[in-house]
Amino acid sequence: MSQLRVRPAEPSDLAAVAAIYAHYVRTSTATFDVQEPPLSSWQARLDSTTVGDHFLVSQTTTGCAVMPTRERSGPALPTS
Repeated sequence: MSQLRVRPAEPSDLAAVAAIYAHYVRTSTATFDVQEPPLSSWQARLDSTTVGDHFLVSQTTTGCAVMPTRERSGPALPTS
């Protein structure tokens, strides 16, 4: 049985976070982003002191997940 560990994101997590999130921006409607955020935007969120910019990561022995908290920048799908 795998164990789940949820913790604040760290700089060493950012490449994986960006890759996982970008996959869902490109292939699904699970996010409201219409462009993949660059790695620098993840670093900016980690460095930010603004409430809601920080995020958690979860680790298991079989994989991981990303749980960012952020306002949506616009519709993910065309509205017309």
